[in-house]
Amino acid sequence: MLTQLRDLLAGDDADVISRLGDPDNQLVSDLSWADNLKRQFDTGLENTLRELLPLRERLARLPDVVALAELRRATAEPLAKLDELLTHDTFGGRTADLTAAHRQLDAALKAGVQALASHQVERLRQTAAELRGLYTWSYLDVEAQTAIDDALTALMQPYERVRPGTLRDLEDLQNHGYAVEERLAGLRQRVSEARPPAPPPSEVAEDDQGKPGEMATPLRLRRRLTSVADLDQLIDRLQRLRAGFTTGQAVELDFED
Repeated sequence: MLTQLRDLLAGDDADVISRLGDPDNQLVSDLSWADNLKRQFDTGLENTLRELLPLRERLARLPDVVALAELRRATAEPLAKLDELLTHDTFGGRTADLTAAHRQLDAALKAGVQALASHQVERLRQTAAELRGLYTWSYLDVEAQTAIDDALTALMQPYERVRPGTLRDLEDLQNHGYAVEERLAGLRQRVSEARPPAPPPSEVAEDDQGKPGEMATPLRLRRRLTSVADLDQLIDRLQRLRAGFTTGQAVELDFED
């Protein structure tokens, strides 16, 4: 059928006008467009679109989060250009422009994946410093602290070993990000809920009334405060102590170096 249509549109049939009507009518125009598009598909346009359209769809649906800000910014222009190309019936004859848009998106994707990985590594490092800065961190023994450090290191590894950015790499990092959020929530809870170990009997103080053997509640405080956050933590601990204080209770202050 395509051969017959080509013959008709090329004017090889003397009765083309009587068979299809005026050469400027919509039918002739549509058939000519379809024939031209078929030729473009046969010469490589189909492969280009097969790779380009899924990439366009995935990048257009990126969530608006800080970690993907660079990727969204870098892909905005080539996505807009691609959309403009595809809205015109002449896109089949603009293979070079489509290929150029594809290359721009690929380059933006690679840069964006690297930016995402770098952002997440830095965020995990900041989280590690944040956890170590909590006053309850000192309540954990060395084994527990090491386990938390090892867990944070393991969470960083997929970001540090990221390959040159592809769509699959982006999806893998996003999926890993969900696991990171869940794991960080667990680590924060573990540190924040840590409690000081019970003091040995030799360090139990007597109260001011001189009652021998009465156990005092230990309260470890930082000797040196260097930030408003440190002061807020101290006030919060003292307020909680005051709220639960009972008559006859003894508290022993232990200042950390």
